[in-house]
Amino acid sequence: MGNDGGTIPSRKEILNFTQRKLGGVLAKSDVSKKERELWKLAGAFGYCQLSHKRLSKPIVSDYMGRLFNKEDVILYLIAKRKRKKARKSKKSKELKDGSDEKKRHNAKEDTSEDSDPFPHLRTMKDLVELNIEYNEHDGTVKCPLSGKVFHLRSEKDNDINQLQLCYLVPCGCTVGKEILDQYLDVEYKKAHVSANKRKSRCYVKMRCPVCGSVTCGGDIVDINTRDDTEKERLAERMRDLEDSGLTHSLKPQRKASDGHTKRKGDPKDNIKKDAKKQKLI
Repeated sequence: MGNDGGTIPSRKEILNFTQRKLGGVLAKSDVSKKERELWKLAGAFGYCQLSHKRLSKPIVSDYMGRLFNKEDVILYLIAKRKRKKARKSKKSKELKDGSDEKKRHNAKEDTSEDSDPFPHLRTMKDLVELNIEYNEHDGTVKCPLSGKVFHLRSEKDNDINQLQLCYLVPCGCTVGKEILDQYLDVEYKKAHVSANKRKSRCYVKMRCPVCGSVTCGGDIVDINTRDDTEKERLAERMRDLEDSGLTHSLKPQRKASDGHTKRKGDPKDNIKKDAKKQKLI
């Protein structure tokens, strides 16, 4: 995130946008591209992407670095399971009533599933709880490595541009991206990994600089990244994990996408398979 060629709206644009929004005169044609970017960025960092409430600890994140309130996700998953059970019950009843009823039921079911904003969230294993120094009162995050403070609710151009945070999986330790990149440079040099190998996504096994738990360079997630290359990397990482029977949190899956139970085996074996896919050194 950052350094991706994007532009940051000025404070004047922020205030004008806010005034028009509060005045009820905001139309799609009135919103500039930079204002929309600001609205999305400010909301992505300061609010839960599920409930749109202000972020409050404990905070969790998915494989793309989106932020959620853990409590809101739990309620969402409970409601999701209830809807699924209700659909199954309704389907079993309608199967007795004939094919026409079944077709109408399937049409309604498809519509309800399409309306789910986060279909990839099936269990809490699909999220990582963040070990983050977040001050709920003033909306700031402090990096435990550099001591730098990030202002999530600030309207200052520089503060918004400095919102570059990431976390490590599975520990969830959240740090500033700049200081972590410096730490990674040292780790890659120790492992004698060239710049070309890093570009080909050759990752090193290392320890989290905050808590000391074992992780690897491929299991670092940029929070709310706007970089398309990083988005592609995170999506590819998730596909590799699913192929290895793992979730975003590196915990084993219970069921495959087709509903059949996966062969459990030893979770360590799955981690080894994932390491090979990520070219782990």
